[in-house]
Amino acid sequence: MSYNSIAALLTHLNEVTRLLSNISYLKDDREVYAALHDIFHYVATGDELIISYVTDPRLLSFMDRTRSFLYYVWSRHKEYVASMDVIAKEIYKRALDILRDVGTSNNIHVFACDALSIVDALFIVYKLSTEYKLRPRFFGTIINPSGKTSTYKFLLDSKRFLEEGENISLMNAVRNAISNILNTNNINITKFNDIDKFIHDNENIGFNDASTIINKLYELVSSLYENIKHLVANNIIVVIVSDHGYDIQKVSSEYRLRHGLGPNSLSILAPVLII
Repeated sequence: MSYNSIAALLTHLNEVTRLLSNISYLKDDREVYAALHDIFHYVATGDELIISYVTDPRLLSFMDRTRSFLYYVWSRHKEYVASMDVIAKEIYKRALDILRDVGTSNNIHVFACDALSIVDALFIVYKLSTEYKLRPRFFGTIINPSGKTSTYKFLLDSKRFLEEGENISLMNAVRNAISNILNTNNINITKFNDIDKFIHDNENIGFNDASTIINKLYELVSSLYENIKHLVANNIIVVIVSDHGYDIQKVSSEYRLRHGLGPNSLSILAPVLII
């Protein structure tokens, strides 16, 4: 795994982010969020989730960039499945380097997210760009091969994880990693597990249409965004880390939420944001 591969991964994601403005013609935020889900799901599966956005010519460039990004992610996963920790550690190192640059005298608030998809992260970036004309200081993604929590805990703090096993929490792993490297105590941390809870509460329930799932996810992500917006407005540096994403899976005629589905899924993407 070369560092050129990691640079290319970030470049692909930046191209997707750059074209987020193409979606601004949609009538409201809920529709923007639904369009993002529809496009990413279509690229991942070839199936549409809802009233199709994938045939809208105004979104063609965005969908092409999304396809390039996801295909690159999946190719790296397929070729370097045993070395995904290199990507995780390098993405995390780059994020910490940026935190050093902005200064450890700043207050930092970390959201340790249990399940946050690349779609959710893009929606947060979209909202910040339209409301505040604000671009994130850093936007990257870890490729987590399992699409499940424990792998990310291990990558954050492998020695402690081996010593303490499942007793180490995601929040503590993130707090320790940032505090130790930046040598600062000006860090608050919040666990955001609403999405993961929603997934596990409903994983055995089939929904007749994908819109029901997307509307609920929209409410949860919007709640997270309101907290982020408040902190950013008060000049607090916000860091968002996640352990895995999730997929909306079609089973027969029903839709279900899943994570940890395998290599060509959205679950393996774990976004990292510094705002």
